[in-house]
Amino acid sequence: MRTGVKRVIQTGLGFALAAGLLGYMFKSTDAASHMIPMLKKAGKTELVLACALLLVANLVRALRWRVFVAQPVSRLTAFAGVCAGYVVNNVLPRGGELFRIWYVGRAAGLPLAGVTATVGVERLLDVVALGILFFAALLWAPTEKVEGLGVVTRYGAIAMVTGFVLLGALVVGLAVRGRRRAQAQQTQPAEGASRLARVLHSMEQALSFMRSPRAWARTVAWTVPLWSLYFLMLVLGLESFGLFQSIGWRGTFLIFTITALSTLIPTPGSAGGYHVLGMIVMDRLYGIDRSEAAAFITDFHMLTYYVVNGLLAGLVWGADVWWRRRLAKKSVDQPGRLGIP
Repeated sequence: MRTGVKRVIQTGLGFALAAGLLGYMFKSTDAASHMIPMLKKAGKTELVLACALLLVANLVRALRWRVFVAQPVSRLTAFAGVCAGYVVNNVLPRGGELFRIWYVGRAAGLPLAGVTATVGVERLLDVVALGILFFAALLWAPTEKVEGLGVVTRYGAIAMVTGFVLLGALVVGLAVRGRRRAQAQQTQPAEGASRLARVLHSMEQALSFMRSPRAWARTVAWTVPLWSLYFLMLVLGLESFGLFQSIGWRGTFLIFTITALSTLIPTPGSAGGYHVLGMIVMDRLYGIDRSEAAAFITDFHMLTYYVVNGLLAGLVWGADVWWRRRLAKKSVDQPGRLGIP
């Protein structure tokens, strides 16, 4: 009951925060009257390409996630879980991760604790990637437009290095402990073990891929193109609305990093923080009219996060359910490998 109440309170706060930030944006700008005209004038080719990159990015995220899962999960099931998770996130803050855990665990017959741990590892890697991107953006940003950037860069670097050291110590510690447990053939916590012990055991299993240099290489190989695709999506979005020339590559990278960091704010679909931060950077650093900046951010966010992700999730999820049912009718020889391998 306590967990349920806590979840309801967190969801309510997420919606309240999103509503407050969006209310501030629309009240302080004339974005509402700019949205439809700007969308009509936008370059359709660039928008279609941006949406196509979103599809590829979701697939890459699903393939990277499969590296962490000790037991086989089909590419289609992982892809469906990622896409549907994004849709749920648009309604319930952080609910998408829980839905993906439930869906993939149920579809592939995996223990929920193990799937939960792999999603936690994925989020940890995303935080590390965002830290690296933020530091790179500070170094590459147009310093003449950002007062006090040197101070921010210096203290940001200190904070980032400290965070990486702490995260690294945690990850290595869990991996070493998992290896020792495996050597001792203690595959499961003792009966009656605490909840913390079971969670740690699940994380140890999820981090077992760290003992494989090949798995590390595969993780990096998927992570670099993943964030590159997200960046190119924003480039195409700005180009389609005729804003890229005023901002350039360096500015776009700074906007991309800041808006990506805003996704850590627990609001439904990253609404609010994504919009306000993007609008402020475009307005104050690059002279984009505040209303036009807000209209672009809103149009592009709705098109990619809501429309395209929603349609994609429906198609992929339906395909996964159909394929698994078809496979179940034909053969039950490999019940653990549901979907396309």
